[in-house]
Amino acid sequence: MVVMGGDKEQSIPGNALVADPTKQFSDLSRFGNKFLKKLHCGIVNTPLLDSITFVDTPGILSGEKQRAQRDYNFNDTLNWFAERSDMIVLTFDANKLDISDELKEAIDVLKAHDSKLRIVLNKADTINGRALLRVHGALMWALGKTIVSPEVPRVYIGSFWDQPYSIINDVNQAMFNEEEN
Repeated sequence: MVVMGGDKEQSIPGNALVADPTKQFSDLSRFGNKFLKKLHCGIVNTPLLDSITFVDTPGILSGEKQRAQRDYNFNDTLNWFAERSDMIVLTFDANKLDISDELKEAIDVLKAHDSKLRIVLNKADTINGRALLRVHGALMWALGKTIVSPEVPRVYIGSFWDQPYSIINDVNQAMFNEEEN
């Protein structure tokens, strides 16, 4: 899903998006119709999107079945977008921490763009301090096996979803306030 700014709010299917000479997505046609059927663009009239475009990829699921049903080379399309991005935000859910084989492959693709990569542990307000420490440690351990680097990646902790902010205790509150700054 591509979300970009424009005067008139509309939804554009992938095949129309790549055919539009005023957009920068024509090269995506090389990934074929199966990919283009899944690609959509939302045009939204908001000043925020005057200078930024968001691209949201589908969640990466565990199991070969999900990968086989994708019908296009996800890693090639991921690399195409990563090459053209200024920032890549890799988001993990604090309640469902799972680094599948497909996600490891995707992270491998993103390694070439590590200076653009930001890692976010999302929904961290939904677990207590001890559990958050365990989840953060498990994420760092898993990333350490996947991202082979002499430097430890920074993991930003926060809560970015459509639910009210939930603070379980004062320690979490102080930590979230510090992360915001």
